[in-house]
Amino acid sequence: MADWNEIRTKIGKAANTAVKKTGEIADSASKYVKLKTYDSKISSKYESLGRLTYKQIKSGESQAESIAEVIDSIDELRTKRKELADEMEADKQRRAEEKAAEKQKKAEEKASQE
Repeated sequence: MADWNEIRTKIGKAANTAVKKTGEIADSASKYVKLKTYDSKISSKYESLGRLTYKQIKSGESQAESIAEVIDSIDELRTKRKELADEMEADKQRRAEEKAAEKQKKAEEKASQE
Protein backbone atom coordinates (compact mmCIF):
# COMPACT_ATOMS: atom_id res chain seq x y z
CA MET A 1 0.00 0.00 0.00
CA ALA A 2 1.28 3.48 -0.88
CA ASP A 3 2.31 5.72 1.96
CA TRP A 4 0.76 9.13 2.54
CA ASN A 5 3.78 11.09 1.31
CA GLU A 6 3.67 9.30 -2.01
CA ILE A 7 -0.07 9.94 -2.34
CA ARG A 8 0.38 13.60 -1.39
CA THR A 9 3.18 13.97 -3.95
CA LYS A 10 1.08 12.41 -6.71
CA ILE A 11 -1.90 14.63 -5.87
CA GLY A 12 0.37 17.68 -5.89
CA LYS A 13 1.76 16.75 -9.30
CA ALA A 14 -1.73 16.18 -10.65
CA ALA A 15 -2.90 19.56 -9.32
CA ASN A 16 0.11 21.33 -10.85
CA THR A 17 -0.50 19.63 -14.18
CA ALA A 18 -4.18 20.65 -14.10
CA VAL A 19 -3.27 24.27 -13.36
CA LYS A 20 -0.70 24.29 -16.17
CA LYS A 21 -3.10 22.77 -18.69
CA THR A 22 -5.87 25.17 -17.68
CA GLY A 23 -3.51 28.09 -18.24
CA GLU A 24 -2.49 26.74 -21.64
CA ILE A 25 -6.12 26.30 -22.68
CA ALA A 26 -6.99 29.82 -21.55
CA ASP A 27 -3.99 31.23 -23.43
CA SER A 28 -4.90 29.30 -26.58
CA ALA A 29 -8.52 30.45 -26.37
CA SER A 30 -7.44 34.06 -25.91
CA LYS A 31 -5.16 33.87 -28.94
CA TYR A 32 -7.88 32.22 -31.01
CA VAL A 33 -10.34 35.00 -30.13
CA LYS A 34 -7.71 37.59 -31.03
CA LEU A 35 -7.11 35.82 -34.36
CA LYS A 36 -10.82 35.87 -35.17
CA THR A 37 -10.94 39.57 -34.21
CA TYR A 38 -8.19 40.25 -36.74
CA ASP A 39 -10.17 38.31 -39.35
CA SER A 40 -13.23 40.44 -38.63
CA LYS A 41 -11.29 43.70 -38.79
CA ILE A 42 -9.63 42.67 -42.06
CA SER A 43 -13.00 41.77 -43.54
CA SER A 44 -14.37 45.15 -42.50
CA LYS A 45 -11.42 46.93 -44.11
CA TYR A 46 -11.94 45.01 -47.36
CA GLU A 47 -15.57 46.13 -47.27
CA SER A 48 -14.42 49.74 -46.82
CA LEU A 49 -12.00 49.33 -49.69
CA GLY A 50 -14.82 48.07 -51.90
CA ARG A 51 -17.05 51.01 -50.94
CA LEU A 52 -14.30 53.51 -51.70
CA THR A 53 -13.55 51.86 -55.03
CA TYR A 54 -17.23 51.84 -55.95
CA LYS A 55 -17.56 55.51 -54.95
CA GLN A 56 -14.51 56.42 -57.01
CA ILE A 57 -15.80 54.63 -60.11
CA LYS A 58 -19.36 55.91 -59.79
CA SER A 59 -18.54 59.53 -58.97
CA GLY A 60 -15.31 59.87 -60.91
CA GLU A 61 -13.74 61.56 -57.88
CA SER A 62 -10.37 60.23 -56.81
CA GLN A 63 -10.40 58.29 -53.57
CA ALA A 64 -6.71 57.38 -53.88
CA GLU A 65 -5.69 58.82 -50.51
CA SER A 66 -8.49 57.05 -48.63
CA ILE A 67 -7.88 53.84 -50.55
CA ALA A 68 -4.16 53.96 -49.72
CA GLU A 69 -4.97 54.39 -46.01
CA VAL A 70 -7.31 51.40 -46.04
CA ILE A 71 -4.75 49.28 -47.90
CA ASP A 72 -2.06 50.23 -45.36
CA SER A 73 -4.45 49.30 -42.56
CA ILE A 74 -5.21 45.95 -44.20
CA ASP A 75 -1.51 45.22 -44.62
CA GLU A 76 -0.84 46.07 -40.97
CA LEU A 77 -3.70 43.86 -39.74
CA ARG A 78 -2.62 40.98 -41.97
CA THR A 79 0.94 41.23 -40.64
CA LYS A 80 -0.29 41.16 -37.02
CA ARG A 81 -2.60 38.24 -37.81
CA LYS A 82 0.23 36.27 -39.41
CA GLU A 83 2.50 36.91 -36.41
CA LEU A 84 -0.22 35.66 -34.07
CA ALA A 85 -0.95 32.61 -36.26
CA ASP A 86 2.79 31.80 -36.34
CA GLU A 87 2.94 32.16 -32.55
CA MET A 88 -0.04 29.83 -32.17
CA GLU A 89 1.61 27.28 -34.45
CA ALA A 90 4.84 27.48 -32.44
CA ASP A 91 2.85 26.95 -29.23
CA LYS A 92 1.14 23.93 -30.80
CA GLN A 93 4.50 22.49 -31.83
CA ARG A 94 5.95 23.10 -28.35
CA ARG A 95 3.00 21.34 -26.71
CA ALA A 96 3.41 18.37 -29.06
CA GLU A 97 7.11 18.15 -28.21
CA GLU A 98 6.39 18.39 -24.47
CA LYS A 99 3.76 15.67 -24.77
CA ALA A 100 6.18 13.40 -26.65
CA ALA A 101 8.90 14.04 -24.06
CA GLU A 102 6.45 13.31 -21.23
CA LYS A 103 5.36 10.08 -22.93
CA GLN A 104 9.00 9.06 -23.38
CA LYS A 105 9.75 9.83 -19.74
CA LYS A 106 6.81 7.71 -18.56
CA ALA A 107 7.90 4.84 -20.79
CA GLU A 108 11.42 5.03 -19.37
CA GLU A 109 10.09 5.13 -15.80
CA LYS A 110 7.88 2.12 -16.49
CA ALA A 111 10.78 0.22 -18.04
CA SER A 112 13.04 0.96 -15.05
CA GLN A 113 10.38 -0.32 -12.63
CA GLU A 114 10.16 -3.70 -14.40
